Amino acid sequence: MERFTNDRDEFFNQVKIELSTITSPKGISGRFTYLEIPYFMRYGFSVSGFEENASELLVKSWDAEYDWNRFKTGVFNLDRLAIHEHTIVLSQAEVNTLNVLLAKELCLVECKGITLDGYYCQYSTNAEKLNWNTNYELNGNMTALIDFLRGKVNEVLE
Repeated sequence: MERFTNDRDEFFNQVKIELSTITSPKGISGRFTYLEIPYFMRYGFSVSGFEENASELLVKSWDAEYDWNRFKTGVFNLDRLAIHEHTIVLSQAEVNTLNVLLAKELCLVECKGITLDGYYCQYSTNAEKLNWNTNYELNGNMTALIDFLRGKVNEVLE
């Protein structure tokens, strides 16, 4: 039986779940996953890297425009979201860049102020999970990593 809701928060949470649930090929362990969804929900994506295949990234993207047009009445079908998967093959130089970025200290910094229309962002590994809602909360190393991942995702989605 399909699940329907008119609760925007429940819809938002389902998009997060679908983008962040990574089904890797058998035997391949996850290295990291980065998830990004603006609070205005105009797009969403996740990008994941795997230990055994460092030259590929798995991107899951949400076709927000399609779903908003389908759910104009405000009733969302939580079991039929428009989520697409893409594989990005990295060059050896990109693999090296990614490895250098992942080896650095990746952390959040204190951000004084409020954010009115930020993002829901999450970076997770087996060892840690970081959540933030504005780029000002990232240290320089984390900023470089996120910029790299966003750039690779943009190449696929544009």
